[in-house]
Amino acid sequence: MASQISMGTIEKLIGRENYPTWKFAVKNYLEHEDLWDTIEPSADYVADNKKDIKAKSKIILLIDPINYVHVQEATTAKQTLWMRIAGISTLAVLTTCVGTETGCTMLLRQQ
Repeated sequence: MASQISMGTIEKLIGRENYPTWKFAVKNYLEHEDLWDTIEPSADYVADNKKDIKAKSKIILLIDPINYVHVQEATTAKQTLWMRIAGISTLAVLTTCVGTETGCTMLLRQQ
């Protein structure tokens, strides 16, 4: 019987405070699902659009919705998610959306 890993057991990425453990868990989850090659292709990897879409979707679903603004333009799992998330989390520049009379104002959250 194959082992099952649930996305529900991985804490969603909130920001810098949980990035290292989130990255570790998501990397292992993608490896388990045979999707890690979409992030770090091996020498013999052949691009697979279905796998990339699946990896991208899984990563997005493991991010707190407040951070979707940083990755919603992503077109691939690696370019979008992994690289953008790493850059954002390393710099600790995540935004908080605050409702105002004119809509949504993005504020830098200080860590």
